[in-house]
Amino acid sequence: MSDDVGEQLLETWGGDDPADALCRAQQAPTTTPDDELPRCPECQSVRLRARPGTPHQQPEKRDTDYWCENCHTAVDDPEAGR
Repeated sequence: MSDDVGEQLLETWGGDDPADALCRAQQAPTTTPDDELPRCPECQSVRLRARPGTPHQQPEKRDTDYWCENCHTAVDDPEAGR
């Protein structure tokens, strides 16, 4: 992380060092309006997560690239639930 980025993080998010400021930024609520967030087509939750890895890793266990943390539905296209 460059010094300029670290200074900006500390200025915006506070903390003891740039790593602490980055952690605070990652844990902050999103500033994207709810109606712009992709939603689960089953439960309309915005708690969609990308599956780790690539589609080529254990393809027999990966039928989709995303899943819903709320209802555990496999999601093919996170934009479809909008």
